[in-house]
Amino acid sequence: APGYAVRKTLYKLYHVLNHANLFGGGYAAQAERMIERLLAEVR
Repeated sequence: APGYAVRKTLYKLYHVLNHANLFGGGYAAQAERMIERLLAEVR
C-alpha cells in the first residue's frame, strides 16, 4: 500500500519515544534518526 513504509516508521516512533522517556540513552538518538527519516519523506 502506498505510504506503508512511512506509516510503519511513524507507528514504531511512538514506542521508541516512550522508551526514550522511560529509559533515556540510545532510544532518544534512535527517535531522532527516525524523525529525520520521516521529515525527509514528507518534504
